Amino acid sequence: MANESTTVQHRNPVVVQEGGTVKSITVGGDGTTELAWVVKYETANATGTSDTNLTVPAQYAELIAASFTVLSPGSVTTSGNQAMALSDGTSELALNVTGDAESTKGTVITLTPQSVSNGKAITQAAAGTPIVLVNTETGTIGDGMHGTFRLVWAL
Repeated sequence: MANESTTVQHRNPVVVQEGGTVKSITVGGDGTTELAWVVKYETANATGTSDTNLTVPAQYAELIAASFTVLSPGSVTTSGNQAMALSDGTSELALNVTGDAESTKGTVITLTPQSVSNGKAITQAAAGTPIVLVNTETGTIGDGMHGTFRLVWAL
């Protein structure tokens, strides 16, 4: 990830978020059904999208740095890489081309902010819009990497 002290120089304020993907579950054994969201720190084992518990902090915020820190490695059946992209649902804000699904604990995978507006990763989405992980599998992954996302925004 970029050196934040130089990246955020002369930018004020800055918002730092950390989180993971979320999973919906049904709860309630008393005949009623309630939908709940649970944070999980794992990525998909196939190509697809996952909601995260991260949100756009403010409309026109600029994503200036993003990373994924591995808490535990995934597993592969043959070879397995994951390309991860973070999106505001409309625009791709950050991307890593490939990450080894079996990356060891503590590995930091940098996602590069993408040009969305005026050469910067500026979101047009409203504050509170969920950030979505788009996972692209290469090979056959049995279990995606487990870890946390870290986003640094300039407002």
